[in-house]
Amino acid sequence: MRIVTSLMILLLCLSTVSAAQNDTTQPSQSNLQTQVKSVTVVHNLSVRPADTNCSPGTLMVVTGLPSSGGTWTATWTYTIWSSCGSPILQSNVSWMTPYVYQTACTPSPEPLATLITCTTPYTVAANTGVTRSGNLYVNFGSPGEDGPQTVTQYGPPEALSVSVSGNGKVTSNGSPVQISCSGPAPDSGTCSMNVYYGNTITLTESPFTGYKFSGWGGNCSGTSSTCSLSMTSAKSVTATFTPIPETLTVTVSGSGSVSSSPSGINSCTATCSATFNYGTSVQLSASPASGYYFAGWSGACTGRGTCTVSMTGAKNVTATFTLPPETLTVAVVGGGSVTSSPSGIACPTTCSVTFLQGTSVTLSASPVGIYSFAGWSGACSGTSGCTVSMNNATSVSAAFTLPAGIINTVAGDGTQDYSGDGGAATSAGLFWPAGVAVDTAGNIYIADGNNNRIRKVTASTGVISTVAGDGTAGYNGDGIEATIAELYDPSGVAVDTAGNIYISDLGNSRIRKVTVSTGIISTVAGDGTGGYNGDGITATSAELGNPSGVAVDTAGNIYISDYSNNRIRKVTASTGIISTVAGNGTGGYSGDGGAATSAELYWPHGVAVDAVGNIYIADTSNNRIREVMASTGIISTVAGDGTASYNGDGIAATSAELHSPEGVAVDTAGNIYTADLFNYRVRKVTASTGIISTVAGDGTGGYNGDGIAATSAELYWPIGAAVDTTGNIYIADQFNNRIRAVGQQ
Repeated sequence: MRIVTSLMILLLCLSTVSAAQNDTTQPSQSNLQTQVKSVTVVHNLSVRPADTNCSPGTLMVVTGLPSSGGTWTATWTYTIWSSCGSPILQSNVSWMTPYVYQTACTPSPEPLATLITCTTPYTVAANTGVTRSGNLYVNFGSPGEDGPQTVTQYGPPEALSVSVSGNGKVTSNGSPVQISCSGPAPDSGTCSMNVYYGNTITLTESPFTGYKFSGWGGNCSGTSSTCSLSMTSAKSVTATFTPIPETLTVTVSGSGSVSSSPSGINSCTATCSATFNYGTSVQLSASPASGYYFAGWSGACTGRGTCTVSMTGAKNVTATFTLPPETLTVAVVGGGSVTSSPSGIACPTTCSVTFLQGTSVTLSASPVGIYSFAGWSGACSGTSGCTVSMNNATSVSAAFTLPAGIINTVAGDGTQDYSGDGGAATSAGLFWPAGVAVDTAGNIYIADGNNNRIRKVTASTGVISTVAGDGTAGYNGDGIEATIAELYDPSGVAVDTAGNIYISDLGNSRIRKVTVSTGIISTVAGDGTGGYNGDGITATSAELGNPSGVAVDTAGNIYISDYSNNRIRKVTASTGIISTVAGNGTGGYSGDGGAATSAELYWPHGVAVDAVGNIYIADTSNNRIREVMASTGIISTVAGDGTASYNGDGIAATSAELHSPEGVAVDTAGNIYTADLFNYRVRKVTASTGIISTVAGDGTGGYNGDGIAATSAELYWPIGAAVDTTGNIYIADQFNNRIRAVGQQ
C-alpha cells in the first residue's frame, strides 16, 4: 500500500512541477491564515522515493500525534517558491495543484504537539477554481510513523464589492482593515476586495456630518449598523446615506415678502417654514411692498443685502420692512457738538444720518470751553431740547457762541514760543500770530508767523494742532504732507467751504494750499520770486511781492494782498490764471469812484470777500478800508479818512481816523471789521448805517485779562480779524501771542 501510494505521490509531483513553475499568483502574507477552510485525515507515508525534480530530504512537520487522529493548527511564515523543492503536502486530486512546499524545519514542541510553529519560510501557491474533494497527503520523510494525520486545506478567494450612496463610509473588520469605502468622490463610492472562501466579514456603516444611514442593499438588508457576510461566493453590498433635513423659519415684519433659492420659502409675508437638506446653501431675497423699504435682516442674517444661510442646523431669520428712511442733517456752528438718541448723530460740524420713518429723534447740544449754546434753528428752535419726528427729511442747526460782548482767549497762553499741540489751545504757545480765519463749523485757523506753522483749534474740543509747517523757515517743495513742509513767515490764512486751507507764505512769495482730503500741500500762486511779471499767466508762474493776506470766495477764486506790488490779485479757480482786480502798482492813494485796477493802493495788508464777491481791502498805509464792487469793478473807501490817528466812534466810518489797519473781515450781514493796529482796537462798520464803532480794545497796548467787556480790554498789535457765521469776532492779538474772541453783540 505504501509503495502504491508513494508512486502516486511521485507521479503527482512530476505532473505538477510545471504548473507550479508557471503560477504567478501570490496571496499576501497577511491573508494566508484566513485561507484555512477544512481538515482532512489521511494515511501517513514514511518513505518518499527520490526523483530528479523533487529530491528527498528530512521534512518533519507534524509528529507525535496519536494514531486515533484528531485536529491541529499550523502557524507558518510563507514565501512563494517557483520550483518543486522539498514537498511536504501532496495530493492525488487536481484541485491541490500546484503543490505546497516547505524546506526542512524542526517542529516545536515535540512529541504530541497540538500547535506546530514552523519559522522556516513556507511555500503556498494560490488555488483557483477548485472542487473541494479528494485526499491530501503528508510526507514526513522518515519511516515508522503510521496512522491518521490532520492537515490544513486552503480554499479559493471570493470577490466582495461595496458601493456607498451618499455621504458616509463603510469599513470592514480585520487587521489591517480591508474595506474603507467612502462616498461620494474621490472614492466614487465603490470599493472591492477578495476574501477567501468561507471567511466571515463584518461591514460597519458610519454617516458623515449632516447625514444618516438609510439601509443596506444587495447581499445585506435592513438598517442595522453592521452587516455580516459568509464568503461562500462573490457578494455585493450597497450602503445608502441620506441628508438630514433641517428647518428654516422666516418671519416677515411689515409690508413685504421673502423668497428662497432653492425654492421652499415662497413669497412669504408672515411666518413660513421649509426643510432643506443639511449643508444646503439657501439664499433669501427681500421684496418690499409698494411704498415700503427693506430695513434689514436679523437672526441668522444681518444687514440689508442678500441673506445666505447654510443649513447646518435649524435656522431662524426675520426680515423687517418699514416706510422709507428719512435723512436728518445737523449743522454745528461754534464751539460744541450735537448727539442724538437713538444714536447716529455725533456731530462736531455738519453730518447727516438716516432714521426709519416715524422715528422720534432727540438731539442734545454740548458746548465746549467758554462757549455757550445759543440755540437751535431749522426744525427746532429755542435753547431747550430738540425732538424731531422723522416723517420726512429734516434739517437742524445748533449754534454755540461766546459770551456777548465779552473778550476771552481761545488760543495761546501769552508765552512767546511753540508748544501745546494735542492739548487745550489756551495752554499752547504762539509766536507773533499774524492772521486768523474761521470755518463754517467754528474751527479756528492761525497763521503762527514766527513759528512758521498754521495751527488749528477744533471747535468741538478746543484742542490745538499743527496742520501745516514743520517749524523751519524755508521752502522744501510741494506734493508732500503739509506738516513736514517748510513755510517762511506765514502772515495770512483763509479756508474755503470744503475746508481747504490757503496760506500767505510771505517769505516764500507764494500762496500755498492744503487739501483737506489728503493733507498734501501745494502752491497755487507765485513762483517763489519776489517781484511782478504781469497778469494773464498761470498763477504758479507769476511773481508776488510779499503776499501778506489771502481770501477765497464761494466759487474757489483766490484773492491775494500783493503787499509790495500794491495790488490785489485774483486767481480764477476755473483757469488758474492770475489777474489784478485792484491797484495799478503805484504806491499811493487815488481812484475812488473809478475802476479799481486804475486806483492806487499803498501796502495793502489784508483782504476779504463777501458772499456776492465784493472785495474789501485793508489799505494799510493809506489808513483806509477800500471796497471793490463785484458788479461794477468800481473802488471806494468805506472806512478811514486817510489820517493815521483815532478820532472817536459813533461817526460815519469814512470820517473816522484809522492807524495802519492790517486786517479786514466781513460778516454775513455785510458788516465790516478791521484790525486797527496802532489804535489797539478792532473797529466795526455797521452795514445798515455806515457808522463806525469799537468792538474790542480800549486803545491801550497791553494785556489786562479776559472775561471782561471787550471794549475795556487791552490789545497789543491786533493784526488780523475774522468773524464766524454767528457774528463772533476773532482777533490775532500779535504781541500778546494770543487769539482773542468776542461774543456777538
